[in-house]
Amino acid sequence: MRKLCGIGSLLALAVSFTACQSKQTSAPQDAPPAAATAPPIVWTGAIPLEGVKGRFDHHRLFVGTREPATLSVFDTNTGHMVASLPSVQDTDDLYYSAEHKRIYVPGGEGFIYVFQQNDPDHYSLVSKVPTAVGARTAGYFGRQGKGFDRFYLAIPASISAGAEVRVYTVQD
Repeated sequence: MRKLCGIGSLLALAVSFTACQSKQTSAPQDAPPAAATAPPIVWTGAIPLEGVKGRFDHHRLFVGTREPATLSVFDTNTGHMVASLPSVQDTDDLYYSAEHKRIYVPGGEGFIYVFQQNDPDHYSLVSKVPTAVGARTAGYFGRQGKGFDRFYLAIPASISAGAEVRVYTVQD
């Protein structure tokens, strides 16, 4: 399968290259810049989320930043930042558990930072769970039925170990 995908990619690249070559034209050195073209993706609408509950409690938006590494919390009614705390380096994802009022922030630094929401405007770091350097891609789905609360973290391959997905069980 890998070989087939590679051949398909080469064919697509060859077709793109050929198409670009046939459309090339030269412009004079002093020509004005070309007119702006339409962006490759355009927002065309929204789908209402009828009956969705729990994700928008207290109108808070959680944002993980890399430089500086912070967890920033915004009030979506006012647009104001209500909290900003130092966080794990090199984050890609973050997850909020309405049930536990916690924010889980995995980072390539080698930790999952766990923040507690004390109230809508106040948060505290409760734990730095050690993981593996480079592990920043995760998935959290909350409690599924009567099952456990699971947090999944992708661990990249290293010189001494293969790639894996670690499964963490959230504690009450």
